[in-house]
Amino acid sequence: MRYRWFDEEERKRKGKALPKEDPGSPAAWKKRRLARTELFASVIAVGVFLYGLATEDIPLLYLSAAFFLNAIRPFALMLGEPFGSFLANLLWGFSIALFLGAVFLAFF
Repeated sequence: MRYRWFDEEERKRKGKALPKEDPGSPAAWKKRRLARTELFASVIAVGVFLYGLATEDIPLLYLSAAFFLNAIRPFALMLGEPFGSFLANLLWGFSIALFLGAVFLAFF
C-alpha cells in the first residue's frame, strides 16, 4: 500500500535527476569543516605522535600517521573528480597499511 505523499514526491522527482555536487567547488569547500570531536581527536593524535617521536616508539608513530591520513581523506576529495578520488583512495589504502603495520610491529 502506497501513501499519498510518496506518490507526490515521486511525481516531483520524475524525470529530474538530482544534481551531483562537485567536491572541488567552493560551496563544497565551505561546507566541509571539522566537527569539534574530529578537531579534538586530531589534537590528541598530534600529542600521541609527539610522544611516540620522543620515546622512539615506531608502532605508535605508525598508528598516529594512519589516523592523520584517514583524517585528511575528505579534504583530498575536494581537489577534483579524477585526481581527488584517486588521492583519497590512495590515502585510505595507505592508512590501512600503516595501521596493520603498527599492529604487526607491536605484537610480533
